[in-house]
Amino acid sequence: MARRHRRFMVYVHSKGMIVDEEYVIVGSANINQRSLAGSRDTELAVGAYQPHHTTAASAAGTTRRPRGKVFGYRMSLWEEHLGKEVVRRWPELVERPESPECVGLVSRIARDN
Repeated sequence: MARRHRRFMVYVHSKGMIVDEEYVIVGSANINQRSLAGSRDTELAVGAYQPHHTTAASAAGTTRRPRGKVFGYRMSLWEEHLGKEVVRRWPELVERPESPECVGLVSRIARDN
């Protein structure tokens, strides 16, 4: 029936990546022949770059973490997927996703789910 009426199901498989709190890309594009040939799948991706929002060390030896829009987007994803209570309870962990403590926290939450 779908072929007769030329209607087909649409599946959107999206993915995202955040790099160094400075770059973000979100979309459905894949790096393969089907996506890149231009005659088969329709793909879309949006990228954003927010320069000068990387981690920086101060003269006093303390580290300043970025607080730009990309950081805000990542934190909203943490709240959505881990829960607002987790982000409020352990802000020092989720603000440092590269830390072993944050990896352990996310692993525990995933295991419990």
